[in-house]
Amino acid sequence: YNSEIGGIIISDATTPAKKLVSGIDTSLGTYGSGYIQGVYSGTNILPLLLNPMGGNVGIGTTSPDTLLNIEGSSPILTIEDSRVSIGDGTIMGRIDFKQNDNSGSGTGVSGSIYSISSSATGQGSDLAFTTGVPGSTTEKMRIQSTTGNVGIGVTDPDYTLHLLKSSGDTEMYI
Repeated sequence: YNSEIGGIIISDATTPAKKLVSGIDTSLGTYGSGYIQGVYSGTNILPLLLNPMGGNVGIGTTSPDTLLNIEGSSPILTIEDSRVSIGDGTIMGRIDFKQNDNSGSGTGVSGSIYSISSSATGQGSDLAFTTGVPGSTTEKMRIQSTTGNVGIGVTDPDYTLHLLKSSGDTEMYI
């Protein structure tokens, strides 16, 4: 996008290099795209915060009832890896579940869902689920993209359902 063409530019009189820019860039997408972007000194992109003091954010709704409420006839949330070359085992996206209660095991990520490339050419991705305490999560379950096999306690399941409680235990499978 070009932050200097059209749209609205808001800047601080004491620091004019810091700007909030919004507008429509006709070079993006089929019909153009609307944008809002924080910019510093022309090319340095700044984070854009929505409701940093609290409140809900709605996309497609004027009355969001959760922190992020996406409404539509068939809403889709996309997490897209922008790399053009992805190797086997590459994490292509992740959803983290983070806690801020430091009275027990501390704050941080206590669970995640990963999309992990399952081939050297990026031709599929497994889903892996991790759980634990902040700073010490481990993979507990994986769904393979190529076979549909599910492993619990196993990262490379050989059967439709492959179970292993811990190393040395008897494996169970279907």
